[in-house]
Amino acid sequence: MSLNLQAIREGLAAQIKARVARSFNTDGYEGTAGTFPMIVIKPGNPYVTYHESFGDRALAGIELLIEVTTTAADGKSAYVVMDQVLSPGLSNTSSILEAVEADNTIGGLVANVWISQVSAPSLDEFGHLVAELSCHVLANKSTS
Repeated sequence: MSLNLQAIREGLAAQIKARVARSFNTDGYEGTAGTFPMIVIKPGNPYVTYHESFGDRALAGIELLIEVTTTAADGKSAYVVMDQVLSPGLSNTSSILEAVEADNTIGGLVANVWISQVSAPSLDEFGHLVAELSCHVLANKSTS
């Protein structure tokens, strides 16, 4: 089997949806998550780095952005929700970081997945609060 970007994006979205206690519409692709609040998986830049290692089971690097958008509401309540989902901590059942890193293989799809940083939340033109988490994936090119 070869590396499957669709399976990785959809698996990551499913893992977040299953492990984050807050109700978010979650999908592996933009434009499909439905109504707000939502979490979508977007490609980073670069999206795929093909030669992270060499050999028969060479690894590829995949950069993803986990975009979190709250509902349009007064500023404080939107920030409170955003702060809850962006806060790390094993006892935080709303943490996206903890949801992603609870199974760092996404059910065996990848060799490793981790989040390194999050952008400062900001309001979009519709009044939704938006932040992006930088997600890094290492996947085996020949068996993912």
